Amino acid sequence: MKRASGFTLAELMLVVALLGLVVGATMTVLVRQQQFYRSAGQISGVREQLRQAIGAITTDLRGVSPLDGDFYAISDKSVEFRAVTGSAIICQITSATQFLIPPLQLGNGNTLTVWSTAPVAGDSFFVFDDSTNVGPNDDSWKALSISSITPVTGASGCPTSSGFVQANDSSSGRASYRITVAAARALPATVLTGAPMRFFRRAHYELYQATDGSWYLGWFDCLAGRSPACNALQPLAGPYRPYSSAAPGTSGLLFSYYDSTGTALTASTANGARVARVRISVRGQAQQVNVSGMPEGTYNDSLVMDVGLRNQQ
Repeated sequence: MKRASGFTLAELMLVVALLGLVVGATMTVLVRQQQFYRSAGQISGVREQLRQAIGAITTDLRGVSPLDGDFYAISDKSVEFRAVTGSAIICQITSATQFLIPPLQLGNGNTLTVWSTAPVAGDSFFVFDDSTNVGPNDDSWKALSISSITPVTGASGCPTSSGFVQANDSSSGRASYRITVAAARALPATVLTGAPMRFFRRAHYELYQATDGSWYLGWFDCLAGRSPACNALQPLAGPYRPYSSAAPGTSGLLFSYYDSTGTALTASTANGARVARVRISVRGQAQQVNVSGMPEGTYNDSLVMDVGLRNQQ
């Protein structure tokens, strides 16, 4: 009588045990990979948020002129100042309250008007006043406010006789801009055609705690004539480490101020005119990090940037 072929119970149990080991090992590898990619993503996210904070603030800060009162308020966790939003030159002065600036794009490829935010009524600008004397001794920048700004084309735009535009700029429909200012704050008679000008708006950056309990870099701007004049604080980047008045060096965002000799200044608005350099320190944190070669747990990272102010004199 022949024996029936097949597996014994012991052999089947051995196969099941081996399969269990293989599946268990595979699941362990998959879980570890998931933990690695999740942790790596958190670390990358923290570093990206640090770069976003530095990038958002430094560009605006570089154009600040402390001696001209560009700092409205400074502290260790916030700064408020005149943020330059664009620049242009005057191509024609039609009256004491009205003038023209060139189009954003010119046919010859030159750029005489540029802005990151289009100016509107209520925005402010500085215009260079050559004054009466030859030489720079009495030159200054005059602060004025825009009552209206209107795009104009054709013969109503910058004249070709000014030398700043060409005939094809008018014929192609490239818009110049007519800016009107209030009669009470008219252009000085000594402002000349070709005078440079800078548009600016009041900007505020601050480390603040949102309703979700996390801390973010917040921003708002202010515009005269708007209601309310200042927007509500809105998040730009984050989250970051919490603010600490007792230990500012651990805060998620810290502003430090220095004069022209490198001496640290107290973070008070009274010292705004003396600031020559601003140090921005940003600190982020990720939870439950598990990456090979790094301690398991919380991951902390920081980024520090020094910003030298261009117009400190």
